Amino acid sequence: MQKRELDVLFVGTRFAMLFLLPLFISDVGIYQNFAHNLFADGKLPYVGWDFEYPPLALPFVLIPGLVSKLLHQTSTESFRIVFGALILPFDFLLYRAFLLRPPIKGAAFAYVTLTSALGLLLYDRFDIAVGFALAWPFLTNPSEERFWLSWGLGGALKLVPLVVAPTRVLDWEGSNLDKLKRLVIFGVLSALPLLLCVATVAAVAGGKISFFSHHSDRGVQVESLIASGVMLLQAFTGLINVGVDNNFGAQHLAEIPGLVLASRILFFGSLIGSFAALWCDRARRDSLSAAWLLMLGFVTFGYVLSPQFLLWLLPLGICAASRIEESKRGRWLAVFSWTIIFTGVHFRFYWDYVHLHQLAVLMLVTRNVLLVGLWGLSWAWMRPEKARVSESLTAAL
Repeated sequence: MQKRELDVLFVGTRFAMLFLLPLFISDVGIYQNFAHNLFADGKLPYVGWDFEYPPLALPFVLIPGLVSKLLHQTSTESFRIVFGALILPFDFLLYRAFLLRPPIKGAAFAYVTLTSALGLLLYDRFDIAVGFALAWPFLTNPSEERFWLSWGLGGALKLVPLVVAPTRVLDWEGSNLDKLKRLVIFGVLSALPLLLCVATVAAVAGGKISFFSHHSDRGVQVESLIASGVMLLQAFTGLINVGVDNNFGAQHLAEIPGLVLASRILFFGSLIGSFAALWCDRARRDSLSAAWLLMLGFVTFGYVLSPQFLLWLLPLGICAASRIEESKRGRWLAVFSWTIIFTGVHFRFYWDYVHLHQLAVLMLVTRNVLLVGLWGLSWAWMRPEKARVSESLTAAL
């Protein structure tokens, strides 16, 4: 597609998602309640009510609340429009970067169409801002400052971008000791925004840090890999009968002995194993491929797997596709795209899944199988260009 056509596609889809799509299982209502706590009830975040995100997320909640108060607007729809206006710059910057400096052919078109497939999610959460923080350093002229600033601010928004910070070591030259020194400095700079947030919240809330406790206390979310297996077994065999609890602003499986522990082992084991494998295979990896593998594993094997998490993966995945040789890239992108599409369709029928409608359960299980397949293909096929050239020379010799 030509640039003008892509611009029209971007503007048209964004207008439709922001002004025409109805609210559907939207977090905007939750954000509006948070804003109400402050502006109507006078309760401070972290003190008068538990806020589940670090302080950098507060502007996404409080600015729409303040605008709504000044304009005497109380509807969730009006709140959402202001909230969407705060999200739009991150969305637009990603689109422009993919358009002007595409990591792969058709990157901008892929970004617009796949984000549109998640249309019920894009402007109802701030997760595309997290996806922006993860991918942005790879879409600009790379520098240490861009990496630690983008991942550091992303970590102060929703924690997860800090998971990929250690991958920077894979791009550095020098001895292991030199790399370790640089990594310590880089790690401190990346973690500094979150550390300041932690110190501030601990000071005002008497030591309680709600954005840690909220997520550490959660059970097994119904859309996670393990939970989808349980839901499949229950929907098609009736051998088990597990309830669904509504808590933490989501749906989780009722307690099954050992399931929470197993989900934690799978999640943390996959992360630790990924770090170890990346280090052992460091000669054939770089920070982009490693960041993608870590975040993909984080989402795929997490005990919490919300559909908006795919907004973390989408921009980074388009960047990471450049690390796959062209002969295999089409197949990889097909799996990647269908993973996104199945997530968008599944979310529309989310309550059917919760109520164990068989087609909806199969759809979610298929999405999770695609995630696992994408994870496996990424480990097998993803190499920086220099590593692929080196492997080709070695094979020739």
